[in-house]
Amino acid sequence: MIPSAGDEKSGGRVVDSFTLMPSWIRKEISINGTKLKEADYTALHPNIAVKLYAGKESYITHQKVAENASIDVADVKIEHLSFFNKHWNGMLTSPLFNYYANNETEMMENIFKDKQQNGYKITSRKLFKAEVDVMTTVIEKLNGVGIYVLYVYDALICKPEDESIVIEIMDKVILDFGIKTEVKKEAVEPEIDLVAAQAFADAFLNKIKTRTEEKIQEEIDSVNDIDNLFEVLKQSPMKEIHKLSIYDDIKDLKIKTLEALNIRIAS
Repeated sequence: MIPSAGDEKSGGRVVDSFTLMPSWIRKEISINGTKLKEADYTALHPNIAVKLYAGKESYITHQKVAENASIDVADVKIEHLSFFNKHWNGMLTSPLFNYYANNETEMMENIFKDKQQNGYKITSRKLFKAEVDVMTTVIEKLNGVGIYVLYVYDALICKPEDESIVIEIMDKVILDFGIKTEVKKEAVEPEIDLVAAQAFADAFLNKIKTRTEEKIQEEIDSVNDIDNLFEVLKQSPMKEIHKLSIYDDIKDLKIKTLEALNIRIAS
């Protein structure tokens, strides 16, 4: 797949075969027998939201939210993928809502107003735009000192000998943008394991099946939820991910949901 920059809806994110590749495959890539290193930001979008919507917290992590809200960290990591992109009603029913409502009241009020005035997708557009601006600046600075990297949204893949400089520049640039987070330290953020992914998939599949046919917008959101779920599963480090029995069920459900929506919208 040839790299292509997205439109304003995705903030200009570049998509290609490499960015769509499951993370466990990327981790197996090597140059001259040496495996590459990956550097990515900790909970980037929540921390961007704090900056854009006048929040007060800093250095938010999945672990911090999990401990404060008494939620499993794997569930927090999954929910963070789509929390700020939801309709306001969808945010209200999220297990993360109480944490942010209690700890970031002003930020949540500002997000609510922005969604009301400009549509619920405005939040994700702003988050993606900020992410792309940060990563573009980082890559430009790295190229300026002769370091070339592979891009995967909020992460960069580099040679082992360049890792320390890549991390140093990433940490400096993100603070220059006024976003208080940093590159993940190894073993700090637990990966989503296969059992957690399967449990989440089962729960989401059951939830989506029970939604009423009259709520067209909710069904559209269900398709977006399925896409987010696929992203979670693709990012799992478990090589057994292809064995998930739920995978084909979700694909079939998405197809049927889209077909039903097309029929109803046409009528």
